[in-house]
Amino acid sequence: MLMRRITAFTVAVVLAFAGPLVFAQQPSGQLAGTAKDEAKKPYSDYFVRARVVNSGVIAATAPLDDSAKWVLPSLPTDRYVVELVQAKNNVVCTEGPFALTPTQPQKNDVNISCGVPALVWLLPAAAAAGIAVAVTRGPASPSR
Repeated sequence: MLMRRITAFTVAVVLAFAGPLVFAQQPSGQLAGTAKDEAKKPYSDYFVRARVVNSGVIAATAPLDDSAKWVLPSLPTDRYVVELVQAKNNVVCTEGPFALTPTQPQKNDVNISCGVPALVWLLPAAAAAGIAVAVTRGPASPSR
């Protein structure tokens, strides 16, 4: 009888404290802004997407409205690059990176302007890959 009470009490305590943790939502944020500098009318031919910097995963996509504005709501806190894309999946340009944190979950003044080409974001990764290839394809030792 005592064992049942202890078990019931233990289960109640675990559910009381672990339950809210299991059902807690991950903090989310929002990126928003305009693409008026780069998109041309009709703006319906364009959309914006947020790509997670570390993984390259596309987290959200949103079309431009009639005044070239866009909103990407409900983004998990992370670092994002924003891409302006033509309807045929041609990336026009990239802005960022932008960090959404629990203390600063919103960035609502993003102005997509192609001052920095998208290639610049890829150069560090390409350089690292080139170094890795050069090291692995280096000359063999004389003993081979």
